[in-house]
Amino acid sequence: VLDSGDVIVAAGGTSVLTPGALRTALEAAKPGDTVRLRLRRNGKVVRASFDGALLACIPLDTGMNDEDTGGYL
Repeated sequence: VLDSGDVIVAAGGTSVLTPGALRTALEAAKPGDTVRLRLRRNGKVVRASFDGALLACIPLDTGMNDEDTGGYL
């Protein structure tokens, strides 16, 4: 379960730095696959996993472009 404030830093063993990179990593998952995430939560790195079938319930198109996201320069 994701908590408010969690930052996804990797999905499926691939680092994700942008929403587009996360979307690409998640789109590769299929029902029955175990999707593994690495998260930064309260300053610590934690791991989570879920069945790829759950992705059918989650719209991956957020309408955000990578250029629309902020961050450190």
